[in-house]
Amino acid sequence: HVYKDHAGRTNATSRHLIEQTNRLNQVFGDKLKFRGYRRFYRKQQWMSHCMEEEVEVDFKRSRRAGGWKALNVYVCNMKFCDDRGNCEATGLSARPQDIAPSDRWVDGVMIDPSLLREGSLFIHEVGHWLGLEHTFGGGGFLPDASCRDCSCDDGITDTPRHRLVPVLDCRPRDTCPNHPGLDPISNFMGYNNFCAHEFTPEQRARMWVTTLLYRHNPTRINRPRR
Repeated sequence: HVYKDHAGRTNATSRHLIEQTNRLNQVFGDKLKFRGYRRFYRKQQWMSHCMEEEVEVDFKRSRRAGGWKALNVYVCNMKFCDDRGNCEATGLSARPQDIAPSDRWVDGVMIDPSLLREGSLFIHEVGHWLGLEHTFGGGGFLPDASCRDCSCDDGITDTPRHRLVPVLDCRPRDTCPNHPGLDPISNFMGYNNFCAHEFTPEQRARMWVTTLLYRHNPTRINRPRR
């Protein structure tokens, strides 16, 4: 879902969408296949203010297309800014097992257009869409204080436990030395956008099982976690 302004400019070109569709198939293509895309032009005010809750509810409820197998991508202004005006582009997605069948409108990926052109955060958000948590565990956007002592994980045995720390380079590190393995800095599901390039075998198995249970299953009996 992209927009055109009054001058006919878009926030994502056909080239960007084709490149990202091809990359999805390169990364997920062992069992999952993304079969091209359909493009929808939407109101500019929706895409420019999509982080406002009322706006998000409005455009998702009225415009989401397809069933549970349809990946809806909303290309919109997704930037978090601090008090000093420093802004960082981001994305957002929900896992299917956390969405009630009656709330299907929530399903999909929201992403800043700049992240369709660089980095791996789009792959990260599609990983959530396919059922994965962050490698540092704890659920949600950021882990709470109880997870900062390495007590949380993502429920995947081949992603070593680690703490969420700023990643400024791709050098090996071990933030949980009392647990086996180095930090998975090359994993798509961490917060290391420019180091990430892989999923583990168990993550791939989890995504496939989640797809069969929640995206290919027409009965959909799951309920959101509390």
